[in-house]
Amino acid sequence: MEDGEQVTVRDIRLQMEQDSSHRATVDFSGRVNRDQRDLALSFSAQVQGGDYPHSLKADISQLNWQLRGAELPPEGISGQASMQASWVEDAKKLSFDGLNLNG
Repeated sequence: MEDGEQVTVRDIRLQMEQDSSHRATVDFSGRVNRDQRDLALSFSAQVQGGDYPHSLKADISQLNWQLRGAELPPEGISGQASMQASWVEDAKKLSFDGLNLNG
């Protein structure tokens, strides 16, 4: 990003609920604007945090995005995905399994 470039984040919606076993349900949506382009992003996930800070696991059941704006087709570029993600702190390792992309 160049000096002086403006990035705008708006329409953020985040809902989280956690149970006593440190399992959380997370729903997020938001928009990022930069260089006459608009990225809309939303996801729903189940996060396993029982071993935090050593590890985290997330089952991202629905990830949606749409990019619109300058130098893109009028309808923009959009897609959906689902995946399982895990983080292991000791190894500083982020991994993805069951990645399913549709566009």
